[in-house]
Amino acid sequence: MRRRASNNTPSIQVQGPSSVTAGGAAFDLAYGMAAVEEDILAQDIRLTFDADQLEFVDFNSADESKFVVVDHAVKQPGQLRILGVHVGKGQTNPNGTLLKLTFKARASATQGNQTIAFALTTANGEGVESRLPSQSFMVRISAVSDKRR
Repeated sequence: MRRRASNNTPSIQVQGPSSVTAGGAAFDLAYGMAAVEEDILAQDIRLTFDADQLEFVDFNSADESKFVVVDHAVKQPGQLRILGVHVGKGQTNPNGTLLKLTFKARASATQGNQTIAFALTTANGEGVESRLPSQSFMVRISAVSDKRR
């Protein structure tokens, strides 16, 4: 197992827009990890969100030479599980953006803040599992403005 010097705590990183419009265009979240010093073989990513407000649309690997999704499942509305493996240099350098997750605010969404929560369990090549601290991403949903008069 290789370690890199760091004073940072390993973490889930999520970036995306601060606000979206109900019934508007899809929006993307960039998901990844930071300050992970151990080699990582696999990830079990669990997302939870209010399915009455947000719709999960799709996901794509940011770089399939580094991270590949091998399975995903929607257990029930608002609960998504993604299983991915690190390949090549992605095993020894698992940090950075790994996935693009696409969501959409439903047309019936109410105005206000919505949270997408991320939980992550990683496994190294020896099968030893570790949990990273959970991370939440908040997006504000704005009402559709009526420009007709």
